[in-house]
Amino acid sequence: MIGDIITAVRFERVSESDQKAFYELRRSAIRAGCARHYDASLLEAWTDESSDSEFQRPLPEHFYFARIGDLNVACGVLDIGTGRIDAMFVSPAYLGRGVGKSMLKHLIRSAKEHGVEELSLHATLNAVEFYRSQGFRGDEVGTYQSPRGVTVSCVPMRMYFDQPLQGLSQR
Repeated sequence: MIGDIITAVRFERVSESDQKAFYELRRSAIRAGCARHYDASLLEAWTDESSDSEFQRPLPEHFYFARIGDLNVACGVLDIGTGRIDAMFVSPAYLGRGVGKSMLKHLIRSAKEHGVEELSLHATLNAVEFYRSQGFRGDEVGTYQSPRGVTVSCVPMRMYFDQPLQGLSQR
C-alpha cells in the first residue's frame, strides 16, 4: 500500500494561489504531529490562523507541495543559497506512509542537482528520529524563533553530502 501511495505522489511548485492550502496543511500537521511534544498553549500560538502572513515574494523557487490527485499531502522548502530546508509538513492522514520521506528526497535531489554540499534544518522534537533515519545529524536541543514570534524547542540538524544517503534513488 505504501508503494502505491509513493508512486502516486507528484511534486508541484507552490504558487501564490496556494497560500490558504499551505497554511491549512501547516496547521493540521503541527497540531497532530507535535501535540505529544509541545504544550497546548504553544501549539495554539504557533498555529493561530489570525497570524497567517502573506507569502514572501517572490516565492522561493524550491517550495513544493507533494500531491496525490487533488490533495496536498506534504510540503517543503529548500533554499538553494543556504542549503536550508524549512516548512516540511505532512498531512496527518499521510503520516507514516512514506510521503514525508518522498518529499525530503525530492528536496535532497534538488539540492544535489544545484551543487549544494550541506543541508540544514531545525527539526521539531517529534521529527528528530525521522530526520536521523534519513541521514541528518544533530543532538543538541535548541530553539527556533518562528516568523510568528513563537519560540519552539527544536534540534538543529545537518546533512553533508559526503555521507551515504539512504535510498536517495528511491522516490
